[in-house]
Amino acid sequence: MTWILTRTATVDATADRVFRLITDSAQATAWVEHLRDVRHVRGEGPGKTWDWSFELGGLPMRGHMRTTLWQPGVRVRSESTGDVRSTWDWRLAPAVGGVEVQLKVQVIPPVSAVRALGTQGVQAACDAVVDGVIDRLRALAESGYELV
Repeated sequence: MTWILTRTATVDATADRVFRLITDSAQATAWVEHLRDVRHVRGEGPGKTWDWSFELGGLPMRGHMRTTLWQPGVRVRSESTGDVRSTWDWRLAPAVGGVEVQLKVQVIPPVSAVRALGTQGVQAACDAVVDGVIDRLRALAESGYELV
């Protein structure tokens, strides 16, 4: 079973600022609510990798992320392996009032989560994660949040 979750939002910020936020793995815990930590960040651009710990519906998950596509200010895609297999594909485009941000997440839900929460419970948890990511990213990009 594979789910595709797509969200789009207009963010009152530049494409460069949004791109810098979504590609700064070390600061991802600021805008991914259930991301507990990011470790072992290596490289920049395509081939960048990092390890992560996350909670899905209250269940601990761990994994490894690798950036597979990097187009500054336009698009970035990363693929995750581990307890949750997923692809996070971000697209940025000019829009009235800032930049249109589209996030498409393809996720194969972990069997352990489906057993514990049921299919609908995991679907709801995944939807909540993606909704929260877009909302928090927008809030940070539009605020005075300092990018390192």
